[in-house]
Amino acid sequence: MKNNKPLKLVFDANPLANSNLTGIGVYEKRLIESLSKEEGEKIKLIGYYYDFLGKRNKTNLPKAQNIKYKRIILYPGSIVNLLRRFGIDIPLEFFTKCKSDVALFPNYLSHPSIFGTKIIPIVYDMTHELYPQFMSAKNQKDLHRFLPKTLSRSSALITISENTKKDIINFYGYKKEVLVTPIPFENDVTTDLYTKGYLENKYEFKKDYILFVGTLEPRKNIINLVDAFCKHVQLANQYTLILCGGTDWKFDKIVKKISDAKSEGYSVISTGFVDNKTRDSFYKFCSGVVMPSIYEGFGMPIFEALSYDKPIILSDIPVFHEVAENSAFYFDNNSLDSIGNTIWQALHAKKISDKPSYFKIKWSTISKNVFELFMKTNN
Repeated sequence: MKNNKPLKLVFDANPLANSNLTGIGVYEKRLIESLSKEEGEKIKLIGYYYDFLGKRNKTNLPKAQNIKYKRIILYPGSIVNLLRRFGIDIPLEFFTKCKSDVALFPNYLSHPSIFGTKIIPIVYDMTHELYPQFMSAKNQKDLHRFLPKTLSRSSALITISENTKKDIINFYGYKKEVLVTPIPFENDVTTDLYTKGYLENKYEFKKDYILFVGTLEPRKNIINLVDAFCKHVQLANQYTLILCGGTDWKFDKIVKKISDAKSEGYSVISTGFVDNKTRDSFYKFCSGVVMPSIYEGFGMPIFEALSYDKPIILSDIPVFHEVAENSAFYFDNNSLDSIGNTIWQALHAKKISDKPSYFKIKWSTISKNVFELFMKTNN
């Protein structure tokens, strides 16, 4: 540490300035909280976020003596994004009003630094390049255009799985250090959950159920899941399929598929977005959890299901094998028969007791590794 001074870290806090955090927001919140707690006086954290007209919800911003925030009230973040598209990439110091040692950008893209601050972005997956059809056109275009520039000025990179690291290196030829930080599981929800009867009454179902948790978007392969469920006679007769999550983009065909299945008499329920207590209540009483995704960066529902000792039934894709190891049942996500038969097998098989190695990782370990990366890039 230079001159025994604390490392000064600035970070983009915009994913945190919301009441309902996305996966990126949850990851950043845990990381900043752990860095603040574990490193104490060795680190000074300065976050910045847009709060045009004072409309942002700041309840999820981590608070500690070594954390401060720069609130930007004169313009919205959309203006900054628009200027970037016109070739005007505003320097980091314009937002932070200070020099820093390292800058952490938790949402893929970064800003340049006029003082040579070390830039470290976090990249969670490569959907925008490998499966562009699964993203909104605007987001895909921005990432395709601007992520290479972010990587070129970065000093190192953080990602959440070895699989995504491999995809980044293969696609971009990235040669600097890539730190993999698996997402530790933490259950924030009280054990005082809803009863099964409450869920049945509110969402109008009576059978035991198979659970999907996640956003209803094409990458999640929901249409194949619904078709496989309806095609498998025993599943359709004995279970309800519950899809727990809101919509994001390109969801029209998924919503129609669910509606058609229901109109044909199949027990398929879409709950929409739910709070953590409702989500965890669904986990507690389900017969099994299924993730039919075509591509993922990690897959947190795997750990959420394991925390309730539920069978997990997953697409046979590399990242799921990395995260779940031998604790899951795997299927071919392109085959309706494979999906349906594997779900049925998992629901009636002996429980798998082994927990994967990633499930045991703690945030204190992750933040220690990240802090060491900061110190290495700053020397």
